[in-house]
Amino acid sequence: MGQSCTFTIKRSNVDSLKDLTVKFKTGGNAVRGRDYVLDQTNFVVIKKGETTGKIKLTATVTKVSRVNVYALISIVVDKVHYNGGGANIATTIYKQLP
Repeated sequence: MGQSCTFTIKRSNVDSLKDLTVKFKTGGNAVRGRDYVLDQTNFVVIKKGETTGKIKLTATVTKVSRVNVYALISIVVDKVHYNGGGANIATTIYKQLP
Protein backbone atom coordinates (compact mmCIF):
# COMPACT_ATOMS: atom_id res chain seq x y z
CA MET A 1 0.00 0.00 0.00
CA GLY A 2 1.07 3.53 -0.69
CA GLN A 3 0.49 6.72 1.22
CA SER A 4 -2.90 7.88 2.43
CA CYS A 5 -4.76 11.13 2.97
CA THR A 6 -7.93 12.01 4.82
CA PHE A 7 -10.66 14.37 3.63
CA THR A 8 -12.77 16.00 6.33
CA ILE A 9 -16.37 17.00 5.68
CA LYS A 10 -17.75 19.55 8.11
CA ARG A 11 -21.40 20.22 8.77
CA SER A 12 -22.62 23.71 9.52
CA ASN A 13 -26.08 25.20 9.89
CA VAL A 14 -27.58 21.71 9.99
CA ASP A 15 -29.40 20.07 12.89
CA SER A 16 -26.64 18.36 14.86
CA LEU A 17 -29.19 16.36 16.86
CA LYS A 18 -29.58 13.98 13.91
CA ASP A 19 -27.18 11.85 11.90
CA LEU A 20 -26.31 13.48 8.56
CA THR A 21 -25.52 11.29 5.56
CA VAL A 22 -23.29 12.97 2.98
CA LYS A 23 -23.16 11.22 -0.39
CA PHE A 24 -20.17 11.49 -2.69
CA LYS A 25 -19.02 10.14 -6.02
CA THR A 26 -15.54 9.47 -7.30
CA GLY A 27 -13.87 10.53 -10.51
CA GLY A 28 -10.52 11.48 -11.95
CA ASN A 29 -8.25 9.29 -14.01
CA ALA A 30 -7.21 7.09 -11.08
CA VAL A 31 -9.20 3.86 -10.90
CA ARG A 32 -10.84 3.06 -7.57
CA GLY A 33 -9.85 -0.42 -6.47
CA ARG A 34 -6.76 -0.45 -8.66
CA ASP A 35 -4.96 2.83 -7.92
CA TYR A 36 -6.60 3.60 -4.56
CA VAL A 37 -9.13 2.42 -1.99
CA LEU A 38 -11.50 4.37 0.25
CA ASP A 39 -12.58 3.48 3.77
CA GLN A 40 -16.16 4.50 2.92
CA THR A 41 -18.55 3.30 0.22
CA ASN A 42 -20.23 6.28 -1.49
CA PHE A 43 -21.34 8.11 1.62
CA VAL A 44 -20.10 9.17 5.04
CA VAL A 45 -22.30 9.59 8.10
CA ILE A 46 -21.70 12.50 10.44
CA LYS A 47 -23.11 11.18 13.71
CA LYS A 48 -25.51 13.26 15.80
CA GLY A 49 -23.67 15.65 18.06
CA GLU A 50 -20.57 15.58 15.84
CA THR A 51 -19.57 18.21 13.30
CA THR A 52 -17.27 16.27 10.97
CA GLY A 53 -17.03 13.07 8.98
CA LYS A 54 -13.94 11.69 7.27
CA ILE A 55 -13.06 9.87 4.08
CA LYS A 56 -9.66 8.17 4.00
CA LEU A 57 -8.05 7.48 0.63
CA THR A 58 -5.10 5.09 0.44
CA ALA A 59 -3.03 4.67 -2.71
CA THR A 60 -2.62 1.00 -3.59
CA VAL A 61 0.38 1.56 -5.80
CA THR A 62 3.56 3.55 -5.39
CA LYS A 63 4.33 3.77 -9.11
CA VAL A 64 2.07 3.70 -12.14
CA SER A 65 2.69 3.72 -15.86
CA ARG A 66 0.58 6.85 -16.40
CA VAL A 67 1.45 10.44 -15.60
CA ASN A 68 -0.36 12.67 -13.08
CA VAL A 69 -2.84 10.12 -11.78
CA TYR A 70 -5.46 11.79 -9.58
CA ALA A 71 -8.66 10.94 -7.73
CA LEU A 72 -11.59 13.33 -7.41
CA ILE A 73 -14.27 13.13 -4.73
CA SER A 74 -17.41 15.15 -5.44
CA ILE A 75 -20.06 15.81 -2.82
CA VAL A 76 -23.52 14.96 -4.15
CA VAL A 77 -25.77 17.90 -3.34
CA ASP A 78 -29.15 17.04 -1.82
CA LYS A 79 -31.54 19.65 -3.24
CA VAL A 80 -33.78 19.37 -0.18
CA HIS A 81 -30.95 20.45 2.15
CA TYR A 82 -28.96 22.52 -0.34
CA ASN A 83 -27.66 25.73 1.17
CA GLY A 84 -25.44 27.11 -1.51
CA GLY A 85 -22.49 24.80 -1.89
CA GLY A 86 -21.36 21.59 -3.43
CA ALA A 87 -17.71 20.67 -3.27
CA ASN A 88 -15.01 18.86 -5.16
CA ILE A 89 -11.81 17.67 -3.54
CA ALA A 90 -8.94 16.05 -5.35
CA THR A 91 -5.62 14.42 -4.59
CA THR A 92 -2.75 13.33 -6.79
CA ILE A 93 -2.10 9.60 -6.50
CA TYR A 94 1.11 9.63 -8.48
CA LYS A 95 2.91 12.38 -10.33
CA GLN A 96 5.76 11.48 -12.60
CA LEU A 97 8.72 13.73 -12.00
CA PRO A 98 10.95 14.81 -14.88
